[in-house]
Amino acid sequence: VVTISPGINREVNGLFDHVRDAGTTLTQTSARLQYPFTSWMQLSVEMPVTFLDPESGSGRTNAGDLIVGGQVNLWTARVWPAQVDAGIEVTLPTGSPEVLAGSTAVRSFVAAGTKLGPVDLIGNISYFWGIDGRVADTQLFQPSVAAAYPLRWIAPFAELVVLKPVRGDGDG
Repeated sequence: VVTISPGINREVNGLFDHVRDAGTTLTQTSARLQYPFTSWMQLSVEMPVTFLDPESGSGRTNAGDLIVGGQVNLWTARVWPAQVDAGIEVTLPTGSPEVLAGSTAVRSFVAAGTKLGPVDLIGNISYFWGIDGRVADTQLFQPSVAAAYPLRWIAPFAELVVLKPVRGDGDG
């Protein structure tokens, strides 16, 4: 799931991302801990482990870059279930450049969610600034939306993510 969800709550998440291009397979799994300090603010820490498997050569496994974030509740509707949050995440270069890590970056975001009948709808807009390392001078704009239909203990969902490079290798 790429979409950032609104809501100030205590959570432990396991995340999994798998990307394959012409010559490389990159798999990243991470653990994320969110902890609310007040009813309107939470902090989060995410630590990924990255598996890089290039077609030409041996695979590498290493820690990814630590992500520390904060999120605040901007608005909660009183009449129906809806919420808008804003936040910022800082990527710290704790990982190895051998597994496409070792970068410093900042991402700001606004996330919103509501319930439309039985369907849960979540969306966000984020902007990413690469400061140092492999992502230096990269800027990305990313809107995303996810819709879920909750069943008993699971909510199957569909997610649409658009990643628009604003500045970087090809300068947009």
